[in-house]
Amino acid sequence: MIKKKKWIFFLLLISGSLIFWIVYRDEFAGDNITSNKEFKINGRRIINPKSVTSQNDLKKIIPFNLPSPHWQKEVEKSLKLQGGQSLKTISIEKVESLIWLQNNRALNVESLKINLKNDKNQEVSFRAMIDSSNGKILQTWDQPVVCPTNPRGEPGIKIDPRYFNN
Repeated sequence: MIKKKKWIFFLLLISGSLIFWIVYRDEFAGDNITSNKEFKINGRRIINPKSVTSQNDLKKIIPFNLPSPHWQKEVEKSLKLQGGQSLKTISIEKVESLIWLQNNRALNVESLKINLKNDKNQEVSFRAMIDSSNGKILQTWDQPVVCPTNPRGEPGIKIDPRYFNN
């Protein structure tokens, strides 16, 4: 009876370890290989390189798009359309040219810092990743924070007094 219990405990322990290994093997397997290495193609650093483990993997990566010299004009045009008449100036600062691996596709992208100023001299800035071929914004971060020119002055939007109970 005691030998039977030991075998049952042993089998449960082995099966539990096997299930744990199957569930968590991806978290332990590839991270150590690529975490300290920086891979580049044509001088562009690869971001999200989970599938790249060696130089042989780099040879298989072919970017889906080609960089265009007109991407900055396209970004400015898009921002002017969205900003309308109140947009005074647009400043685009290129941070880095990258290759973004996403869903087994490689894209040439540009990392940018964008500053916008309206006709009241209020500035907004954010970071964006854009497609190098057409200037389309793929992802943004660093949520815009409005920097008022006169923070102690009157608010910029007049509120209709009919909506307040005095």
